[in-house]
Amino acid sequence: MRAAGGSPSAGGSPAPPPGLAWTASPRLMRAGGAEALGGIYDEFEGGDAGAEGSAVLRERAAKLQRRCDVQGRRLLELEERAAALERENGELRRDRETLVRNISVLYKTAVEEIGRLRKRLTDEMVGAARGGGSSRGR
Repeated sequence: MRAAGGSPSAGGSPAPPPGLAWTASPRLMRAGGAEALGGIYDEFEGGDAGAEGSAVLRERAAKLQRRCDVQGRRLLELEERAAALERENGELRRDRETLVRNISVLYKTAVEEIGRLRKRLTDEMVGAARGGGSSRGR
């Protein structure tokens, strides 16, 4: 066993990495001290725990930083794509509105032209029925 603030007992778990102090609580001491921790430093056994622990942490931090960089670039790509799609969507919306307006005008024009042609045809048919016929056919 070890005392609060002391080092692990002989044959126990290795010392914590530098910068961390042993602070065993009375509850931990009653449960068996460092052995109760279940070998949380097993990963660092076999040499200088501080140096290996630091190397492992640096490696993990570098790996996480690379993942963060990749995800950051991916995020920027997606934001640029989203902005481009929003611009394209706005252009398509304006084009659609123009087409709807143009089709409406064309439809209205077609309906008016059909009305004029009907009236003209009706006038010619009435004229032909009266016996005068059309001045065009003669």
